[in-house]
Amino acid sequence: MGEKWATILFADIAGCAEVSNHHDLQRYSEFLKQFHEAASEVRKRVLSRYSEPQEMEFSVRGDEVCLILHKGKDAASYFEDMKRGILYAIFLKLGWLLSDHNQQRIESALLPMNLGIGIHHGPVWVDIYPCNIFGKDRESSEGYSINFAKRVEGCSRQGTSSRIFLSQAAKYLADEAIQLDQDRQFDLKGISPDPYLVEVKDIDVGSILKRTDFEIPHGWLPDSTLQKYIEVAQIHSGTEQWLTRLLHLYLKGLNEERSLLMLGKMYFNRGCTLGKLGDHKGAIENYEIAVEVKPDWEPFLNMSVSYGELGRWREALRCCEKARDLRLSEKGRRGLKSIDQQIEMCKSQLRKRGRTKNPRREKGVSEKH
Repeated sequence: MGEKWATILFADIAGCAEVSNHHDLQRYSEFLKQFHEAASEVRKRVLSRYSEPQEMEFSVRGDEVCLILHKGKDAASYFEDMKRGILYAIFLKLGWLLSDHNQQRIESALLPMNLGIGIHHGPVWVDIYPCNIFGKDRESSEGYSINFAKRVEGCSRQGTSSRIFLSQAAKYLADEAIQLDQDRQFDLKGISPDPYLVEVKDIDVGSILKRTDFEIPHGWLPDSTLQKYIEVAQIHSGTEQWLTRLLHLYLKGLNEERSLLMLGKMYFNRGCTLGKLGDHKGAIENYEIAVEVKPDWEPFLNMSVSYGELGRWREALRCCEKARDLRLSEKGRRGLKSIDQQIEMCKSQLRKRGRTKNPRREKGVSEKH
């Protein structure tokens, strides 16, 4: 007992009041039960190495999760606590995404209900505090850091991607497997001066899976429902990138041939959508993931077109040549004509660029002849 440095996480359901206002008490209770089950299941899988309450405090009340990790005793273990806290946040989002309630929303072509999450790292005081639960006292943490973490969670509603917000102290300990957005200053009630917070923008799915013993449970989603998730993610590709990343985590974690094919197709379709919207840089990023998961000629061909739209003809030609090699390794001739036409386009543009860059040399050669 005494002072400890802890990683503190708060999470709750965005829009939960709307559910409580439109359903009777029993249905609302069933809705919350799904959230509790997701939170507890992820806790078992991500935090199995933590003993409670000596190294971890965990509670779920209503639509809110509170997690406090204080296993750390030195810098290295502080980093481990933060890594586990962030992993818990990511997999909690995945578990809630796949809940029955969100599956029903997806079946109706609605976006899933999201979670807001705030994470902070700071000192807490661990002691025996009176507790009314079963008339027993318990060892637990108190302190300003817990209040601050709750305020960070409150700001997560203003997020634009993951809605996982970190304080500056948490940011310092954050794992390199996550990509952070720019710092933003927020007005937090009762806290002065206004602190800077940062949102988790993206994740390295491969690193996340390698650095944890968490295994994706097989059979969470039937294929038909999973296809609906992918369709919704594609429809909202511009505004809900995080939905795509969570599906990526799920499908990659399954690590089955069938799931990898679906994953590659999901990013290919997303790249097509972004390309049609004129976001060729975003389209290329998605095509690159598609070919990394499952090399195929169509994403390479489309990537070549997007590179061409950006005037990057050398990259366009390389992609086209890869597309042709992959297509020739398959039966049939579908797509070969389009690939050859794109190759000629790339070579033509490169020749024009060469003449433009060396007008004097070309003039000298023509005069000599």
